Amino acid sequence: MMQTLWRSITYRFFPSQPIPGQYKDIFLHLFLDMAWVGVLSGSTVAFLGVYAARLGASPGQIGLLNAVPALVNLLLAIPSGRWMRGRRLGRVAFWSSAAARIFYLGFVFLPLLFSPAVELWVIILITLVMNVPLTVLNVSFNAFVIEAVPSQWRAYVVGGRNGLLSVVALCFTLLSGQILNGVTFPLGYQIVFGIGFLGAAMSSLHLFFLGRLDSRQSVVSTSAEETDEPIRKEVVLTRSNPEISRYIRVLLLFFGFHISQWLVIPVVPLFTVNYLRLNDFQIGVGSAMFNLVVFIGSFYLSKVTGRFGNHRTTAISMMGLGIFPALLALSHGFSFFMVAQFVGGISWSILAGAMFNYLADSLPSTNRAGAFSWYILVSNGAILIGSLLGPQFINWLGYPGALLCFAGLRILAGWATLRWG
Repeated sequence: MMQTLWRSITYRFFPSQPIPGQYKDIFLHLFLDMAWVGVLSGSTVAFLGVYAARLGASPGQIGLLNAVPALVNLLLAIPSGRWMRGRRLGRVAFWSSAAARIFYLGFVFLPLLFSPAVELWVIILITLVMNVPLTVLNVSFNAFVIEAVPSQWRAYVVGGRNGLLSVVALCFTLLSGQILNGVTFPLGYQIVFGIGFLGAAMSSLHLFFLGRLDSRQSVVSTSAEETDEPIRKEVVLTRSNPEISRYIRVLLLFFGFHISQWLVIPVVPLFTVNYLRLNDFQIGVGSAMFNLVVFIGSFYLSKVTGRFGNHRTTAISMMGLGIFPALLALSHGFSFFMVAQFVGGISWSILAGAMFNYLADSLPSTNRAGAFSWYILVSNGAILIGSLLGPQFINWLGYPGALLCFAGLRILAGWATLRWG
């Protein structure tokens, strides 16, 4: 039985046609990078918000913890895109990841140095500082993938990466939940954060190998024709070009969706800890269920987008993701919480890849790193708004009312994307 399960998992990483030789190493390190990101995601990322809630964080502090990265990205996305022009994106991604991910080690030692009240603010401060190089990483790495992976292989690579992220995060979320359930507080969290740092460091190692690859696709174009134009024309979006006009429309639609998405995210740890009263193991099992469904569903990304296209797939998946907060609002215990995680995982398994591919299809053909930095700007503006407003809805409507409101907004954002995208 285990051999059958293993074959059903691994065969999906082998495409129906041979991978061109010049892309094999790039694809390999892109997959391995994401596997280690899964370790980080299933440990530190999955439980940092829960840890803050256990320390007694207020809704405002949880919102700030999610808003601070968005604020930094908002300020630095455009300058990062300009600064990267003419530089090798793989190398930029490696150095920025190394500078950012060293901060994950700091979370391990915080309980030894500070009281819980002070520790909460130190966590927010670390999040602020580490997101300066993380902004550069986000812009450079996503632009690298768009430039280095041909469009016909993008669904395969993105789907495979999302699948690996989900299955590895699943395993380490379960492991982290067991550790937190069996080890006294806060030592259990220190162990979990140490595992997260290991994953972050190994991911950066594979970015180092990607940076060493001598691929012409990994360099932002610096042709004479482009460099003759002023920089402001390369990065400022105007409606004078139909290609740019379409990209602006897509950015506005994504802005609306990301607000609806991030209204929910800072509310979930507060809801699970303070309203449902779930323990760390139950929260870990719920996250594992979500990641398992995402893992299975991600391998159908290429088939679904091939049939419906990236635009329709993205819009319908956005509406499907609106069911997740609606089901959470109806939850009164662990069982229905698991149903919500299952349904949310189905929509996200397709949306995560389709949305990236839809954005890549919409990018202007020149200076993609600069254009992608505008998406970083727009998405993080939405994250900032959603993260700060989401917890406030709890005070206005209560947990169930707020989550039902968020569900309606997600469905509306998906419909708008289907109608005008």
